[in-house]
Amino acid sequence: MQKGHFFENIRRKLLNAQVFRFIFLGILAILIFVFFVQLFTTKGASVGPLFFQDTNDTFMDFFNVQKSISNMAPVSEGIYPPLSYIMLLPFHYFVDYGSVDALTARSLQAGIMSLIVFFVVWIFFSAVFLSKIMPKHPRQNMIFVFLLLLSAPMIFLLERGNINLVTLGFIAVYFVYYKDKSPALREIAIIALAIATAIKLYPALFGLLLFKKDTFRSFFRLAVYCILLIVFPVFLFKGGLDSIKSIAGNILNFSNTIENWPDSVALRSFLGYRAMFRAAGIKLGMDWLQQAAHYISYVMLAGSIAGAFFVDRTWKKAALLACPIIMFPAMSSIYNLVYLFIPIILFLKIEEDRKWTDYVYMALFLILLNPVQLGNWIPMVAKTTIFSNISMVIINSMLCIEGLVGLVKLLAVKSRQKAPIIKALKETGQAEPVNEVFEDQ
Repeated sequence: MQKGHFFENIRRKLLNAQVFRFIFLGILAILIFVFFVQLFTTKGASVGPLFFQDTNDTFMDFFNVQKSISNMAPVSEGIYPPLSYIMLLPFHYFVDYGSVDALTARSLQAGIMSLIVFFVVWIFFSAVFLSKIMPKHPRQNMIFVFLLLLSAPMIFLLERGNINLVTLGFIAVYFVYYKDKSPALREIAIIALAIATAIKLYPALFGLLLFKKDTFRSFFRLAVYCILLIVFPVFLFKGGLDSIKSIAGNILNFSNTIENWPDSVALRSFLGYRAMFRAAGIKLGMDWLQQAAHYISYVMLAGSIAGAFFVDRTWKKAALLACPIIMFPAMSSIYNLVYLFIPIILFLKIEEDRKWTDYVYMALFLILLNPVQLGNWIPMVAKTTIFSNISMVIINSMLCIEGLVGLVKLLAVKSRQKAPIIKALKETGQAEPVNEVFEDQ
């Protein structure tokens, strides 16, 4: 009997929300500590696999955009919407990009300083609003945000100097205020998501959280803001409105290009993986699987969007909408995993007792955030991206299944509610009522 009480107490403690948070934060902190121990003992060699495979291309996402701005025609040349260039414009004036190329700018003192200022400004902006998502536990949230800044996706993002750092901050503003009681703050949230969308396009999916009867007007305003912020900035560059076709073509061509590189977390790149199999010494003909992956990615996109309307938690809705942002593009680097930062914070925000399946999600999220590389201990594993890919597929599949279960439950409830009405109508000889459109719970 005492033994039964002992295990029951252990079960209750493990499912306690506070204990659950401590376990998550503790494991992540240990992984980051091991990463730095590995980094110090190998004199930096261990961090190599976490970075971009071209060692001469470090920070070049930032400097290549700056060089494009100097030509005043980035829309027709680049793969980013025009607002992306405007957001980086303040950092452009540190260097005379008209007289130097991007690689030279990276080696200049002023160029390095512009990158540092970019990091400081937008890391601070993102951290401030990420820390507001879990207001009941500000200390734990600050610790977690600090750990997120040392996680694998963020380290890779900083190594690239990618504008996702800006996008993350505006998405955080959206999640902090989109349910606020103040109409002004809700409007700020909508504008923030519109800015994030006009920078990277895919964050528009988070707007589906507003696609409900009571917030449909907000969803409509979001759509208007997005169109304005995508279209109007093109007039600041050469080509004007005609360049819209160029940027659309550039983005589509880039998004449909399948690259089998070890840094990708895209579903199409993963299912057509050659780089990791080659690293493991396995030779497989993957062409058929790569073709199938193209169609599977569309199925997962549809399943994620549909499932977001029927899962029971905000973090699950956010995670389902983040999964296509990360996995649907044919080329998607590790830094895109930052789109899961907010769903993970919402996941830890829950105050009720946890379920055992939450430990499965915890393990999968920790794999995605883990910066420790296994190449020193398991030579056949050149990069840990393969584990991130597998984790993303499992997370997406589990959440889609939960969405399907939620739909079945909703249909059952509607059926039970409708049965007495139908019976009464049949008894009076009246017609059966028209089905109502399902609302998000």
